Amino acid sequence: AERPSDWVHFRSFGENFPVKQQIATAYVWSALKQNGIYRDFYQEATAHCNAKEAAMLTPQFALFAWPPSFAIFLTPQLFLQWPEASLVFFYLGSWQVAWDKCCKEELEKHVASDQQELQSMVPMDGMTVQWGDDFLYSDMVVVMRSVLQRNREFSMAGIFFCSSHLWVCMTLRLVNEKPMVIADLANPNSGRPPDIRENWYVKAGRGAAELRAPSLRTLVVRDELSRSVLPAQGCTTSMDTESKEGELECFDGTWEMVDFLPFVAWPSLYIKDRWSFTPLDSQEKNALKGPFLVMREGSAGKFSKTMRGQHFFAFFKHLASKMSLDVLFLIQEKRRIQYVEMARDFRATILFLGITHAKRTPHDIYIMDMPMFFPSKALNSIALANTGYYAEAACDDAPWRRRMSRSVVPPLCSWLRVAFQLELSSFYRMPHMFLFDSAADLA
Repeated sequence: AERPSDWVHFRSFGENFPVKQQIATAYVWSALKQNGIYRDFYQEATAHCNAKEAAMLTPQFALFAWPPSFAIFLTPQLFLQWPEASLVFFYLGSWQVAWDKCCKEELEKHVASDQQELQSMVPMDGMTVQWGDDFLYSDMVVVMRSVLQRNREFSMAGIFFCSSHLWVCMTLRLVNEKPMVIADLANPNSGRPPDIRENWYVKAGRGAAELRAPSLRTLVVRDELSRSVLPAQGCTTSMDTESKEGELECFDGTWEMVDFLPFVAWPSLYIKDRWSFTPLDSQEKNALKGPFLVMREGSAGKFSKTMRGQHFFAFFKHLASKMSLDVLFLIQEKRRIQYVEMARDFRATILFLGITHAKRTPHDIYIMDMPMFFPSKALNSIALANTGYYAEAACDDAPWRRRMSRSVVPPLCSWLRVAFQLELSSFYRMPHMFLFDSAADLA
């Protein structure tokens, strides 16, 4: 026999590692329970409000988004609840960049009258702030404070929404007194100025999310159970073992947010198109053979660019050709396909993302009612072990971690870490997904 005598065939994460599976399950139930506790707290904090009367009013909101396309994660929900709501919209970044999803024209009429002034005061190159001696973080604070204070529409807003990187939203928390709802959806440190520490937003977040305050002023929510139960911990740019200072900064506890941040269901209401693929009469015999669409992975991690990914998709492409399957590989093309085209012209989508959670694409396709092929947990664990972040940071733990640490992240490395995270991921809680274990299984 070619296999070692102690060879164990991998069946599933739970069958091979029952204790780690129990821990993952405990985290899921803990997150659900804590979310319920937070919901009760928020209901108690707003008990003096009359929900029926509030729903009949025409509320006034303010919104900040950077990049501006991040506004779509909030505005559809707002206008669904209050179609006549008043909104003043501030943003940073180029408005001219194409939006893939929706709502650009609808949002344009809500742009603040001071928006051009704001853009002129913050040096930008596309979506990036040009930090330097001429524009420091302190200058950003002064600009945001002055613009918000002078804007009449902002002064009349009852709630201020922020959909951006967490350090930006925490900065806005410092310069205004309005109740804030912060959508913590993106990389918290992206675009951070070099003159503030990477973990600054954590300390600010701890204070803003303090529940023992006499009144509720700040609500920070996430879109993913796993991001709530595994708090922000670890550096984004200092994970290399050569930087001892970075290691100590990462793992001395200063990076951890409050123990738990609530998560909410975040349906992709900005997607209006629904799957309507109907083969022509002459094509019905070949309808089962496609066309299928292999989606791009996004910026978080590109499995198709790794050696394993190259082999996987080359083999799948070969099999698809032999089986006369009609497959369009967007990962190998520069063209972009609009959602209306996807819904009308394709039988199903194929996704192989380079991240375990916090990606909108599966949710977008799900709300379109479109069939979706997705890698199984076993395949995903092995594939992502050396992709993107998981290739840069070998482990979620290391020798410098204290033996008695109470950190919720267990000492996991390689594919075990990915497998553990997939047990918490919302991807595998979506119904009607077709899971595949290999390229041959997919074909």
